[in-house]
Amino acid sequence: MFAGTNTDKTPFALNAAGNQVDYNGNDTAFSVNLGSGSKVEVGKVGSEVFGQNWDSSNIFKSLIDLKTALQNNDVSGIQTVMTNLDQHMTKINAEISDVGNKSNSMEVKNSIISDLKLNYTDRKSSLEDADVAQAVIDLNAKQLAYNAALTSASKIMQLSLVDFLK
Repeated sequence: MFAGTNTDKTPFALNAAGNQVDYNGNDTAFSVNLGSGSKVEVGKVGSEVFGQNWDSSNIFKSLIDLKTALQNNDVSGIQTVMTNLDQHMTKINAEISDVGNKSNSMEVKNSIISDLKLNYTDRKSSLEDADVAQAVIDLNAKQLAYNAALTSASKIMQLSLVDFLK
């Protein structure tokens, strides 16, 4: 989910020394096509969410710093890390909100597609499930009216101007 398009890799891993978390993904967010020219990102680039550099902007560094401060009973270090973690939580909450917006958008699009499929099925059904007997009756009635129109037209055309002068 956070490895970008490297979906076969674990996005983050603790290094062998246990003092740093390495990012194994790439910088291209995973997305799916919804239609021609319409893509929606369904994954996030982990380095953007959790921090790109190994500094105070990286949540994993803050967590390792918190562990170290707790082990050393460093009160000021704990307070500093807690301030950083508050900033990280604000950023993560914004990312959660973004995912929620995308989820709502996908649900709306899914609903629209379902409605379109239902309309298509109804139209197809009305065409395929036509009442054959009624269609034959309608065809015969229209054919009778057509023949009557042709007959009356031919009788009118047989009359000449002389017939009207009589």
